[in-house]
Amino acid sequence: MLINYSSDWSNGEINISPENIKALWIPDVIIHDLVSFTKPEILTEVAALEIYQNKHVYYKIRSDITIVCRAMQFGQFPLDSHKCYFLLSSFGYDDTRMVLRGKFSYDKTNQRALSFNVDLMDLPPERTLFAGASSNYSMYGFEINLSRSLGPFILSVYLPSAMFVMMSWVSFFIPPDVVPARIVLLVTLCLVLINMFNSTTTRIPVSNTVTALEVWLLACMLLVFLSLLEYAVILRQIVLYRRKREKDGENAYYNGTGTSSYTTINYAPSTNKSSPVRYFAAATETDPCLSLDQIDNGLFERKKKTTSRKKKRRTNSLIKKAPKRIRSDEERLTKFKNTLDRGAFLLFPLLFVLFNSIYWTLYLTVIITRKQGAFQGSD
Repeated sequence: MLINYSSDWSNGEINISPENIKALWIPDVIIHDLVSFTKPEILTEVAALEIYQNKHVYYKIRSDITIVCRAMQFGQFPLDSHKCYFLLSSFGYDDTRMVLRGKFSYDKTNQRALSFNVDLMDLPPERTLFAGASSNYSMYGFEINLSRSLGPFILSVYLPSAMFVMMSWVSFFIPPDVVPARIVLLVTLCLVLINMFNSTTTRIPVSNTVTALEVWLLACMLLVFLSLLEYAVILRQIVLYRRKREKDGENAYYNGTGTSSYTTINYAPSTNKSSPVRYFAAATETDPCLSLDQIDNGLFERKKKTTSRKKKRRTNSLIKKAPKRIRSDEERLTKFKNTLDRGAFLLFPLLFVLFNSIYWTLYLTVIITRKQGAFQGSD
C-alpha cells in the first residue's frame, strides 16, 4: 500500500478507509476464554484506520466481547468477590517475533448498574507471558475485580431476618399461660423465615457448598425454633402439673376427702315384745349380712363409730395438708417458668451476638484472606 506524503499531516495522522486494513499485515490475535465476539454495524462497519507520521498504524473497531470468568466460587454469596482476566495473545508468533502492548481506560460513571462493583487493573507481571509447550508468547490485557454489592441483600434479607429473630424474644415476656398469643407469634415467625429461605435460594447461583446467605437464614430459623422449643418445655411442665393435681384429687376422694361410701345403721326398739328382733338395720348404700346377735349386742354400731372417727381424722389431715402441697407445687412451677424465660431472654441474644461476630469475621476476613493467598499461589 502506498501513502501519499503530500496529504494533510497537520494533526500528525491521517484517517483512511478501514477497508484498507486488508492491504496491511494483521497479527493473529486471539482472546482467551472467548464466548462471543460481535461487531455492530449501522451502515458500514464501525471501525477506523489511522496512520501516523512515525509509521505507526492504529486500527480501531467497535465490538462486543463476552468471555468466561474461570474458577468463580459462590460459597460466600452474597459476600463473594472474584478475579477475572481479559487476555490477548498471538496464536502463532512467539515473544521473539511479536510483543503485545497497550493501554486501557475505564470510566465508572458510564457503567450501568450491576450487581457487582467492577474495578479494572493492570495485569500482574507473571500474567504478561504465556508459557507454551515449546515457546513463550506475549500477552496483554487487564484484571477485572468483581465484588458483589451487599446493600440490596442487607435490606431484603439480613435486616428482616434479624428483626424476626429479635421479635421471637418478645415471647419471653408473654405469660406462659397465654398459650394462643405465644404459639401464634413463634409459629408465624418460623413460617415467615422458611418462606424467606425458599424464595432466597431460588436466586442463589449454583454452588457446590452451602452459601453464606443460606448459613445466615438457617441460623435465624434455628434460633426461632429454639424459642418455640423452650416454650414447649414450659407447656410440658404445666401438663405434668395438671396431671399430678388430677391424680391427687382422685387419691383424696378414695381416701375419704370425697363422698363417703360407708354404711350407716338406723335402729329403733320394736313395739312387738314377742318379736325376737328388737332392732332393724337399714343400709343406705350397701346391705351387709349381719347376725341377730351382732345387732342385739350393738357390735356393728360400735365398729361403725370407730371406723367413722378414724376416717374423719384422716380426712381432716388430708384437707389440711392438701392446700400446702398444692401451693408448693404451684410455686415450683411458677419459679420454673420464670427462671426458664429469664434465662432464655439472656441466653438467646447472647447466642445471636456471638453468631454475628463469628459469621461476619469469618466471611469478611478469614475466607477472603485465604482466597487471596490461593489466587497468588495460582499466579
